[in-house]
Amino acid sequence: MKSRLTTSCCKTKYRLDGQCVSQVWNTIFIILILSSNPLLSQESLFSEDWRWSHFTTESGLPSNNILQIIETDDSTIWVNTTEGFAWFDGFEFNRAVLTKGFNERIIKIKPTVNNKILVFNSRNSFIGNVRGFSDFLNNPPTNTFEYYDHDQYLFYYGDSIKLYNTQTISLPEHLPKNTQGTAKGFWKTKSGAFWINNNTGIYKLKNQKWELIISANEQVLNVKTIVENEKGNGVFLALNPPEYEGIWEWKSNGKPELKMRKHAAFILSVDIGRNDEIITIGKNGEVLIHENNIWKTYINPFSQIKNPSVAFFSMNGNLWIGGENGLFVYKNQKSAWTFYSHDPSDKRNSVNDILLSSDNSIWLATADGLEVLHQNGFNEWITTIQGKPLGGITCIEQDREGNIWIGSGSTFYGTYKWDGKEWKHYTIGDSPKDVYVHKITKDQHKNLWFLCLSRIFSYSGIQPGTFLLQEEKFLPWTDVHIKPNLRVYS
Repeated sequence: MKSRLTTSCCKTKYRLDGQCVSQVWNTIFIILILSSNPLLSQESLFSEDWRWSHFTTESGLPSNNILQIIETDDSTIWVNTTEGFAWFDGFEFNRAVLTKGFNERIIKIKPTVNNKILVFNSRNSFIGNVRGFSDFLNNPPTNTFEYYDHDQYLFYYGDSIKLYNTQTISLPEHLPKNTQGTAKGFWKTKSGAFWINNNTGIYKLKNQKWELIISANEQVLNVKTIVENEKGNGVFLALNPPEYEGIWEWKSNGKPELKMRKHAAFILSVDIGRNDEIITIGKNGEVLIHENNIWKTYINPFSQIKNPSVAFFSMNGNLWIGGENGLFVYKNQKSAWTFYSHDPSDKRNSVNDILLSSDNSIWLATADGLEVLHQNGFNEWITTIQGKPLGGITCIEQDREGNIWIGSGSTFYGTYKWDGKEWKHYTIGDSPKDVYVHKITKDQHKNLWFLCLSRIFSYSGIQPGTFLLQEEKFLPWTDVHIKPNLRVYS
């Protein structure tokens, strides 16, 4: 099920959660996530079909067999499959391309800083984002790298914790006592905390000091995984010794407590959401849900998901579940709509186009410039570029490299491109000062098409027509049977 905002000059059509709506724009209203809806607030768990969306290879996934789900700080969802990995643009998945080794199976993907991820195959590792990837480390000894500080990465290898600093691998200072040679695992959680499991217990890095969170009491404590939410509330799965085995929970800065005795080895995936709800998925189809201090057990509750094996809560509260027939997302909100507007006299209330960009910012093409609603809550109003007033913006689109393109059917000729750092102006056609961009659209191959008009109210003479953007060149689409003086709007 796909979700996408598409617009025209006077009428907007959009899809949200499978519901198709049409609305004439008099004022602005935009899709925004509101409050979260607890998973157990209703007796019929996961039964509301409208909350579910299903993504497959038809939605851009490299394979329907899901191995991993992660999220970067800019809220971009990345998915690793048996045939490669891809990122979600809010509408569909886009397969990522590596500099080399693309045909090899991706073993693991991991989020790191600056909205980037690390990618590991059997021989090499890469770092990058939606714009592309570069080499990270050839022949990495492991795929457990976690960003530490100042371009330094910690990683777990051969019962030891080591430090990688862009060029060299060394032993880090100030690790918990007896860690080297006895380390059982190493994790960095959503709260940003580092955790180490060694023979003496579990340690957490707090204020640059390692604190013993739980002691093994002269036994060997073996932990399968540790997860936390952004608030620092978390869960770990203990494998042994037998008296420790099961699901442990804690609140931020609190001590972990054994809450449920379970064979942790049979749990495939566990995660905790922003409202402290916990989900585990087991090998036998058993799903455990914990909320409001209550654990409930379900057997095969996801009838539409074939062999679910991965569960992940995104920062917005949605629950993502992967199996062997694609990726499913449960939209865990009470409402998906809110109303957004300015003072009645503000020209920005007139919206001609909307773009949900790859970093999940919302771009509005208005009658008075651009408005950008960033994920961090900062709203940006752009009325001039390079000292020139924008006036009414009629179109906006993003290319496959992540650049933002805008046009105006009346205020300025040509088009502007935003590459994330600066704006650049491009002219189009043989008479560039008479070519205005009325509409930009993206085809199924992610090519951008520019629908151009001559200066407004200039109805005589030959119209510019349509241009295809190829390698920053605008190629006229001449093989079309349109009368030369006909103005085409869509």
